[in-house]
Order: sequence, then structure tokens, then C-alpha cells
Amino acid sequence: MTYTSRQLPPRRLGRAGFTTLELVSALGVVVLLTIIGIPKFRETLVRERMRGALRAVAMHVAVARETAVARGCITTLHFTGGSDARAWVTSCKTVGAGVDTVGSVDPFGSRFGVNAAVSTDSVRFNPAGLRVEYQMTLVALSIPANGLAGTVAINQLGRATVSQ
Repeated sequence: MTYTSRQLPPRRLGRAGFTTLELVSALGVVVLLTIIGIPKFRETLVRERMRGALRAVAMHVAVARETAVARGCITTLHFTGGSDARAWVTSCKTVGAGVDTVGSVDPFGSRFGVNAAVSTDSVRFNPAGLRVEYQMTLVALSIPANGLAGTVAINQLGRATVSQ
């Protein structure tokens, strides 16, 4: 059926769209879920920061051991503590005499927002990848504002164990 410009099509029964009440209800549900979800998301981010810092310290231990074996000389993993904790590896140069810093100095304390307390300031590995000093070293990490803590224990053989 065709309509002229003066005639209007007949009105359809039913609705085309949402009512204001339906839109406000849906928006309320979204806001409620957001309010509940944001604190959980923040907790997850803080836990992941701690896990990242623990993995970074364990990675430095692995790099120091691997470098000692690869270069065939004593390699040292150095630590500083506090909120600006850092870790770096030094070893003999591959060519010539002297000491070389392997990679870069990692400011993991400020990078992950953790405080570190270290039982010794360095860990040395021999060319077999074993510790020179037969003692346990603990690297205790914490995020005081959230009460999270974790440790990396470097045993007498030079293996790192992470616990949180």
C-alpha cells in the first residue's frame, strides 16, 4: 500500500527501544559490578607486582649461575636492599682481564614497588655454577602498604626457591 504525503502510515503496536527505567536499571547493575570488581582488581595487581619482583630476583640468580658456567670463572650476584633495591651480575671479561657487568643494574625495588631485605650483599658462583660460600642467602621482599611478603632463598648449592 502506498501513502501520499498527506497521509501518515498507521501506528505500529508494541515498542521500539528501551524505557528509561530499563536503562537506569541496567546502568545500576553495571555500576554495582564495577564497585565490587575494582578492589579485587587492585589486589590482583599488587599480588602480581610481588610475583614479578620474586621472579626477577630468581632470574638474576639463574643468570649469575649460567654466566659462571659459560665464562668459566667466578661470577658474583650483587644486591642492595631497601625500597630502591637493585641487583646486578659481575663476572670476568670474555676478552682480556678485569670485571664485566653482565646485563644492566636492575632497580627491581622501584620497578615493582617493593622493599627488600637481603641477608648478604652478594652471592658468588664458581665455574661449575655452585656457590663459593656454603651458606643460605635470603632475599625478603615486602609491600608494606598491603602486607604482602615473599622470599627468595638461595641455598648452599646456588638454587633459588621462591615462596610467597
